Amino acid sequence: GQLMVDVGQAPAQMLPRNPTTALLYNWGGVPKDDLSHALQEMHRAAATYQKADMYYRGETPEVFASVRLRRALKRHGMNFQLNFAKTPVDAVAERLEISSITAGDEQDLTQEIEQMWEDNCMELEAPNIQLKALKFGDYYVFVWPNQDDPSKVDIFPQDPRTVRVFYDPENPRKVLFAAKRWQISPPSQQALQFRVDLYYPDRIEQWISRMGSPGDKEEDY
Repeated sequence: GQLMVDVGQAPAQMLPRNPTTALLYNWGGVPKDDLSHALQEMHRAAATYQKADMYYRGETPEVFASVRLRRALKRHGMNFQLNFAKTPVDAVAERLEISSITAGDEQDLTQEIEQMWEDNCMELEAPNIQLKALKFGDYYVFVWPNQDDPSKVDIFPQDPRTVRVFYDPENPRKVLFAAKRWQISPPSQQALQFRVDLYYPDRIEQWISRMGSPGDKEEDY
């Protein structure tokens, strides 16, 4: 069937270039089940990612056996806060190395993959991606056809605090869709506005939140 899309007063720069992309802008008639599920799951995971980031940066508060002990140490200016979480993450990351990427006996395909790797400077990007995957427990990359040359692809690292992938409950290997949420309003602007992209095998839905809304609930879109 057809998907009716009302672009309303969407800014021109938000309109999709890809004809298979549907921009959903304050459209009350389009089902929001996946959008609602994505926002809930991303909100639920946010605290875990924040905690992991704080542990890695050594910003978690110290734990004491009693309030009296904490006050006594603070009174004497003693600080025993050591960052033990960062060390194992860095140690494993430093030992990870992608030795090669091949397509079996398909030498031509292997050469194409190697060229894509080189074009996207993955020799420099990969260590950072691996480090953040170890720090957060999740990390993603988007692979898109290059707009200037369809024979090439662009590889973009994606922070798990803004991206989530959802799988079929009956088949955990099957991806149903992915979601990305980020702020599109300028940092200096007081009224916030967010965008959520839902990625399906046959389409991309782009949802724009109402100006000034938190953008973390279904009704904000």
